[in-house]
Amino acid sequence: MKRILAAITILMLSLQPVLANERLEYLVKLNGLITLFMWTDLADAVITTLPSSCADQSCMATDVWMSSERFAALESIAPTRFFYRSFYRLQTDAPVAHARTLAFEKREMKTGQKYQPYGHKHRLSVLENDQIVNYELSDQGDPLPGYLQQYLDQEYLQERALQPAVRQVRQRAEPDGVLDRWSMIQLARYLPLAPGYSASFAGTDGSDSLRFDLQVEDQASLPVAGEVFSAWQVAITETELKQDGTRDAVAGTIHLWISQNDLRLPLQLELKEDFGVIRFVLTSYSAATP
Repeated sequence: MKRILAAITILMLSLQPVLANERLEYLVKLNGLITLFMWTDLADAVITTLPSSCADQSCMATDVWMSSERFAALESIAPTRFFYRSFYRLQTDAPVAHARTLAFEKREMKTGQKYQPYGHKHRLSVLENDQIVNYELSDQGDPLPGYLQQYLDQEYLQERALQPAVRQVRQRAEPDGVLDRWSMIQLARYLPLAPGYSASFAGTDGSDSLRFDLQVEDQASLPVAGEVFSAWQVAITETELKQDGTRDAVAGTIHLWISQNDLRLPLQLELKEDFGVIRFVLTSYSAATP
């Protein structure tokens, strides 16, 4: 994936995000060897987007939850609990939309308890001063700086009486204005999509510098959530930019179907993994604009 954004300029511009108080519910399906190459329901996913405040400035927060709790097929083999939160500034009132990631939190279940007695891998990545700082969190270690608490899911921590501490800190240079994966997906909804449209953006997953290459591949009529939508079919190809001079490596491609109505809904997402193709299908949505 790729993106390069006007950084300081965006900070000074007024933000008028189109999406606010949005909730999207998905059914996650898999087609692969373990499902005998048939589409099989594996998990529920919910994506919510809300206006937020980041360092006393307006921003957007998109949360992504995924759980296999209702589905015995995956729950019996590899129980999945995944949470991702992206904080970003999104400007949609310019001739071409811009975005800029501020921070992102990732939390997922893992089987080993060596570093995470409370049962999850937990990382917070913060972009500031041309650096990305990755905080590996646990329940033991140094205190997390107070101003970074705003980027953590406080409700989850309070429910479980957790006080995450910093087990390890890693940082490296990253140009101002990069996007994480989910702010890239959100930005795609507000680009001037049209046949043949393409664009590239600077990105990061925290560990690697990325390039996001977006291409409108086709148009489609897609029946989802009890309606039939006209949609743009978009490919976002993610390339890892190697720091040691070796050849860049394509990490994968997300296929995204975006409705052509005013809501620009992400109707369906599809990505290929080693074990098969994963598909997110929209089952319900609600949205309120500011």
